[in-house]
Amino acid sequence: METWRLVFLGGSAFFLLLAYVVFRGGTRYRRIHAAQRRETQDFQSRAVRAPALVVDVEEETERLYVGPYANSSFRVTYPIVQYQTSQGQSVETRVEVGIDSNPPAIGQYVEVCYDAAQPPRARLSGPGIYPPRMGQRAFSGCSMLTFGGLYVGLGILGIVLALFVPD
Repeated sequence: METWRLVFLGGSAFFLLLAYVVFRGGTRYRRIHAAQRRETQDFQSRAVRAPALVVDVEEETERLYVGPYANSSFRVTYPIVQYQTSQGQSVETRVEVGIDSNPPAIGQYVEVCYDAAQPPRARLSGPGIYPPRMGQRAFSGCSMLTFGGLYVGLGILGIVLALFVPD
């Protein structure tokens, strides 16, 4: 067999193996995203809304490990809010907000959604009361599946070129 055919077959094997690894990662991210979406929908179905006062704001620095901004850091803001449950219990807790959302200021009134069974478990209410980084995982899963498909295509193209192109 000619050398160029072996090179194409070796390259094809590499791309097919890479596609397998990328597809596995993409499906893992998609499963994580689907589980988070189900959990969020469950939370929304039983959540109770209440007005809350922002008493403090905590910031944490986190790092991205995948995607175009891998190894870069960013700040995630967590407002500390006080509110009363429908049973009259006073609660102070840290709530989740998205990475790219504007956090409320100290002293500002906001609306929270809390779990009636676990009142300290709360999120800011709004159009998307999803946990932080949920959208990032969905994008990572989709992009990994897309690149996996590209690698499969390259692998198949290499096999076709090596086996069916005449000398």
